[in-house]
Amino acid sequence: MSKYTLEGIRIAAYNWVELPDMTPNERSLWQGLGYAYECFRAGYGKKTCGELADLYIRLFWKEEEHGRAGT
Repeated sequence: MSKYTLEGIRIAAYNWVELPDMTPNERSLWQGLGYAYECFRAGYGKKTCGELADLYIRLFWKEEEHGRAGT
């Protein structure tokens, strides 16, 4: 079960600020979103990087729904 909201993780990822005591699943989402933001900062298109972020979010929710966080 998540300790943080998606928005909280998203903001932390944008700023590359690690949140304390993240679950393994939250940490994976944070890192993935951080990579998506770096994709955008590197000059790749907003659509491409947004699709990458959406993929990480879908994977996060899929893991949360199935209770496999951290596996």
